[in-house]
Amino acid sequence: MDLFNLILKEKLSPDEFYTLFCMQESISPLGINIHKELRTLMTGGWIIKKGDDYKLTPASVSLIQQVEGFFKVQKKKTSNQLMGSDYNKNLEAYQLIFPKKKLPSGKAARSAPSNVETNFRWFFEKHNYSWETILKATAMYLDEYERKSPPYLYMRTSAYFIRKTELDKSIVSDLANYCDIVESGDDFEQDHIFSENVV
Repeated sequence: MDLFNLILKEKLSPDEFYTLFCMQESISPLGINIHKELRTLMTGGWIIKKGDDYKLTPASVSLIQQVEGFFKVQKKKTSNQLMGSDYNKNLEAYQLIFPKKKLPSGKAARSAPSNVETNFRWFFEKHNYSWETILKATAMYLDEYERKSPPYLYMRTSAYFIRKTELDKSIVSDLANYCDIVESGDDFEQDHIFSENVV
């Protein structure tokens, strides 16, 4: 639909755009009245006539590039590109902040590493926090829930803390909220020691 919306916004018919595209690719349009389309395109300022030839205007070239952009397959970024070359070390440090035990909900506090990495890939595509901020924010979160009675009641798992899809299909990130608190400089007690959960 984006393609058609763009063409309609420019007040072009599909046949007129097809004509422009064929001109750029130096191929003959099929199944259309080419003389009618050329007259309309020239009136609209999409092409100009030079001698016996028709040339695309800069506006036409720009429009075709926009349309081609809809069809370019974007290469999936690697975890290295998204999260940095030392992401494995940081993922491990993140996991170690969570206790190696089951939460009151019955779920393991430390989610499967593959789930954590998947959620962090999403996180780094959406947010621009450093690993330092992420680890501080996670420690802050754990400090709060360790002090609850009973400890860890209603706490998220290590994967759900990064990203959780709610029943209404909305996606929430408690990690992003805590990162924002850390970056805003709000005071909080930093009692948590990263090494205390070492396996």
